[in-house]
Amino acid sequence: MQNVQPYGPEQTLQPYLFDFCPQFDCVDDQSKDVEFECIGTICHARPFKFGSTLECVDGEAPRPAMFEPDTLFTPSEQQIVFFALHNLTSKETGRRLGISHRTVENKLQDIYQKTGTHCNRGLAMYCRENGTDRYIPPSLLSPSSHVLNNYGAQ
Repeated sequence: MQNVQPYGPEQTLQPYLFDFCPQFDCVDDQSKDVEFECIGTICHARPFKFGSTLECVDGEAPRPAMFEPDTLFTPSEQQIVFFALHNLTSKETGRRLGISHRTVENKLQDIYQKTGTHCNRGLAMYCRENGTDRYIPPSLLSPSSHVLNNYGAQ
C-alpha cells in the first residue's frame, strides 16, 4: 500500500510504501494435523522510491523522493520547478496551480536566472546535480492511501 500522510518530527506529507504480512499462530488440535490461525498482521513501512523508465534504461536504481526544499527557490518556484522537470507546459502548470501561464513563464525566467540556465533541460541538469530533481513540494500532496496490486511481484 502506498500511503501519503504526515511523517517525521516536522509532520511533512510524504509517500511511504507499506508491506503487510499475516502473522500466524500454530493451533494444536491434538491430532496429527497442525493448523495455523491468522492472529493479525505485521506491517513494515519504508520511504516510497520512484523510478523512471529512462533511469531503468540508464541502469539507475529508483531513488526516494525528497521533502527538504532547496533554499534557492521560493515555495511557489519549487512548485513550478517540479512541474517543469516533468515537462508540463506553462499552460498546464498554470492550470494546476490556479495561475496564468504568463505568470508561470515569468517565474521560470527568474528560476533560470537563479540557476544560471536558459531552458528546462539546463534546469533539469542543475536539479539533477543538486539532488533537487527528487523534491516533491508537500503542498502538491494530499493525504491518501492506494492499494498497489502485485507491487514488486516477480
